[in-house]
Amino acid sequence: MNLRLRNTRTPLMILALLALLLPATHAQEAAHSSALEPVTPEFQSYLAHIAAAANALRLDETAEAKRWLAAAPERYRHWEWRYLSALADQSFGEIAAHSGPVTSVAFSPDGSRFATGSGDKSAKVFDAVTRAPLLTLAGHTAAVWSARFSPDGKRIATASSDSTVRVWDAASGAELLKLTPNGRGIAVATWSPDGKRIASCSWDRTRERGVWGIVKVWDAATGAELKSIEFGIKPIVDIRFSPDGKQLAVGTWDYHVAIWDTATWGEPRVLTPPESPAYKAVQSIAFSPDGKQIAVAAKDNTVRVWDVAAGKLLTTLGGRGWGHTMWANGAAYRPDGKVLASASSDQTLRLWNAASGEDLTVLHGHTAAVNAVAFQPDGRGMVTGAADGTVRFWNLAAAERSRSVWRHGETVYGFVFSPDGERAASNAWGGAIKVWDVRTGRELLSWPAHQQSGVGLGWTPDGKQLVSGGNDGAVRAWDAATGKEIRMFEDVDNGRANTIAFSPDGARFLAPSSTGAAKVWELATGRLVHTLAGHKSEVYDAAWSPDGRTLATAGTDGIGKLWDAATGTELVALTGHQGGLHAITFHPSGKFVATGGADRTIRLWEVPSGRLIATLHGHEELIYRIRFNKEGDRMVSASTDKTARLWDTRTGALLLTLLYDEAVWNAEFSPDGTRLAVLPSDSTIRLLDSVPTAQRLAVPGGTTARKQ
Repeated sequence: MNLRLRNTRTPLMILALLALLLPATHAQEAAHSSALEPVTPEFQSYLAHIAAAANALRLDETAEAKRWLAAAPERYRHWEWRYLSALADQSFGEIAAHSGPVTSVAFSPDGSRFATGSGDKSAKVFDAVTRAPLLTLAGHTAAVWSARFSPDGKRIATASSDSTVRVWDAASGAELLKLTPNGRGIAVATWSPDGKRIASCSWDRTRERGVWGIVKVWDAATGAELKSIEFGIKPIVDIRFSPDGKQLAVGTWDYHVAIWDTATWGEPRVLTPPESPAYKAVQSIAFSPDGKQIAVAAKDNTVRVWDVAAGKLLTTLGGRGWGHTMWANGAAYRPDGKVLASASSDQTLRLWNAASGEDLTVLHGHTAAVNAVAFQPDGRGMVTGAADGTVRFWNLAAAERSRSVWRHGETVYGFVFSPDGERAASNAWGGAIKVWDVRTGRELLSWPAHQQSGVGLGWTPDGKQLVSGGNDGAVRAWDAATGKEIRMFEDVDNGRANTIAFSPDGARFLAPSSTGAAKVWELATGRLVHTLAGHKSEVYDAAWSPDGRTLATAGTDGIGKLWDAATGTELVALTGHQGGLHAITFHPSGKFVATGGADRTIRLWEVPSGRLIATLHGHEELIYRIRFNKEGDRMVSASTDKTARLWDTRTGALLLTLLYDEAVWNAEFSPDGTRLAVLPSDSTIRLLDSVPTAQRLAVPGGTTARKQ
């Protein structure tokens, strides 16, 4: 998620009160020398709601975020509201499955159905495609803690606090077996891989002895008790057979995981987490598909991954300052073993790289504690159950981080969307250009373009060519479909083209050249049309007005300049910034330009007079890029203060601050204005989408569904 805040759980009410105050300060600062519209009380309320929702999502308080967004005044809802709303619910469907907490979710082996257990004393079976309820398994007299299909999908075993394990016909819902006694309190049952045994766990207690855990193994056909084991001094809350059936593992509230050899039933191998003051009670365990690892979700907000054979702790996912902020309640491996999912009381679902432990993504949607997670057998989706009785559905393709985080491999400086918005191109340190599929994040094409860092990039309006500039002083045109070089425009010492700005008809383009100058080139012939000289130092950015009549340049001498595009003559100098300018861009109306630079301010200037309209404050360091959306009512700025900031251009109010771990060099809106690409200097491109992923993707064979 791009709304980064380390896991310091400041009470949300305090954050909400701060949110009501902070936007007012930004608006007052923006009003300095301002000819913009005043911030009305209703718009001030909208700003407060956006700030509070953003703060809530930073803290994984999904329910609070949704409440703030739902209460935001409708007339002002724009990109930032839609982006936060999409971020607050990334699921593909929801059903109200139970009247009590959902405690368990599990798919049938063929993926056509899923079963749930609940605190409402029932278990249910649903169609995995339509989400329609198929069966209600009623008979338990207390909370049902697990409901799992047999390996052949013909039976379901449920375990309850009523001291029973029951076996049901998965087609008719008829009760086949009732296994008792099974202790009291939390109870879970699981099948052996061959379906011949059922293992269950629970606990018991007496005044004299206290609490101890109970493990029982039953004959799945007759219900005969095959084995009974007492273990530990706390409840046992989860139980799993290894994929080959040779081991049986349990997780306990005394922090341990115990693993028995099912052939000998000797003393178990016990996995004990490192000593610490944290309350590390186990909530869930899961074997990897190859049986070599076991993941343990615990009440210290972490998931620990162990090497089963060696009994060695391999990695701890999460912990102080990162990962889940509340109990980790459930863990599940994707069938290919490459991804591990965890569900938490913090209302989120997280995906981890099972090999490296990298935090792949965090998914919001639930508005209550998430108790359980299960992958579809084909690995394409997940189902989760929550404390409010709801079940949500998730598409793994949509959750893939590669859709929203593109890895270039080097720090990216130049970035541009194709005119149709379906592709994007990036230019980076080392000189390589890459072309991307915007919908999937897949790299389509890559080639070496510059001997040094590539910094400027432009796409012709017809979508056929890319023009790039680099620190090697070269400006080149490329076939956008093949990467083949078409023309060299310039190759000079002591120069670089940080930006490429096309005329509206695409016939010409403007690019910084050697120190103190920018040049206008004819695309088709390579002819030099104008040299815009007059800056005392480097021209860092340049722009072409929407009507094609005016050019703009920004210099590190602290001056912006407007030029006549037909003659190349200087029209006006924009003075007032303290320090160098690094960003200049035209508003889509062409009536004003925005500049930004080393003095941390954004200034808006009237065109063609050069009159200062407003000065906007907010950034804490140098501003490198400013861009407008297509309507011109939103503006984004990128800065070395590790933020990209979104502004309302009517009032100058700061709407949203996006936080990153590194300096941000660039930010660009997509042509349709729905997406925002942000380029921090961590070798990635971050794609922020204001359209929910469910609307972006076609329904793939039952993985997605409309919200019910």
